[in-house]
Amino acid sequence: MFNSGSKVLEDFKLTLELDGNYRGLDSDVPKLFRINHPVTITENYVVYKPNKSESLIVQKDWKPFILSILPKFEETEILIRWNFICRDFDKTGEIKLFSKPNYVDEYQNIAVYEEENLHNDEISYKDILEYTSGISI
Repeated sequence: MFNSGSKVLEDFKLTLELDGNYRGLDSDVPKLFRINHPVTITENYVVYKPNKSESLIVQKDWKPFILSILPKFEETEILIRWNFICRDFDKTGEIKLFSKPNYVDEYQNIAVYEEENLHNDEISYKDILEYTSGISI
């Protein structure tokens, strides 16, 4: 988050609401350390609310956090509705992320000696990249 305005943003909170076109959400923090972490993630909702001492963005400064979104296996659009509120300012908007996955085809030939052991082809998907490669907001 970048403060491009002329005022200091104090006591801020950012909320993100995602539609259902994804398979998972995660942050860059291990689950064991999330008790005091400013990012809270539920099924389709993310809240970024720093503690009082870090809840300030001066002019031309920014506050980053990482959110990983694991998209579905097919081409999809992920809509994120955001709401930023602070002491003297608030703003809402939408972000559209477009996911276009790349596939690596792998084939496996299995020798079958009896006709009753024949099966239809199976198609399965697996992630090649790590889930923790997220977007920085």
